[in-house]
Amino acid sequence: MAVRKSIEVPRAALRRVFFQRCFYLFFVLLALIGVSPFMEGARGTYLLAGFNAFIVLAAAAALGRTALSFLLVFMFLFLPAAVVARGPAVDRRPPAWR
Repeated sequence: MAVRKSIEVPRAALRRVFFQRCFYLFFVLLALIGVSPFMEGARGTYLLAGFNAFIVLAAAAALGRTALSFLLVFMFLFLPAAVVARGPAVDRRPPAWR
């Protein structure tokens, strides 16, 4: 019975830590810091921008208390990205290089 009681106390403490939303946000930020040096080129730039958008969205979900904050962050992150993605391809090179 004493062994069961000694296991219950750390289990309850770990349960409290793992069910907090900021704990998962912390690990996502650590993963981004670990992976970002290896992302190169155009594809890496888009992946890194996507990861950053999801981290901001996760932070708003973790720290925000209302659906309005989540909706505002969603609008500020994904609507401009959708406009850029659906927009025409623009050749940004100088006219002499075309």
